[in-house]
Amino acid sequence: MPFKDTARKKFYDQQKRSRERGIDFHFTFEEWVAWWEEQLGPDWLTLRGTAGHQYAMGRIGDTGPYTVANVLCITASKNIADVNRRKVGELNPMFGRNHSEDAKVKMSENRKGVTLSPEHKAQLKVRFSGELNPMFGRTHSEEARKKISEARRKRNRGETLL
Repeated sequence: MPFKDTARKKFYDQQKRSRERGIDFHFTFEEWVAWWEEQLGPDWLTLRGTAGHQYAMGRIGDTGPYTVANVLCITASKNIADVNRRKVGELNPMFGRNHSEDAKVKMSENRKGVTLSPEHKAQLKVRFSGELNPMFGRTHSEEARKKISEARRKRNRGETLL
């Protein structure tokens, strides 16, 4: 490994990922370390990462370059939720497309018999609570409520939904 220093390796990894995503990265190594130390203190290297509870350097509005004035320290799960919240409509990679019947069958088969552990359920509860919930601050339209209600009625009567 060319970089024995862990912090320097993390810096170059972030710089490389930014370049791969086409996002300008305007931090020197010294500025980057100073920013993290200011945000999280001397143990910053153990607190940052990609796990949901760890911290990440997120861009304000997830737009523009990585600069001192355009980044903030947020949890990795919040960062991912912010990115995914913008993948609606035409921004969604599946917009205007449908899964084939074969793909639907395969996805269904892969999920059969899967049960979530209590720990995983607790993690999901945290992950989708409050501001991280995709429906946070939104409500279903009256039409959507009727569709949901009808689908539940059919499911309870054992009818197929299609």
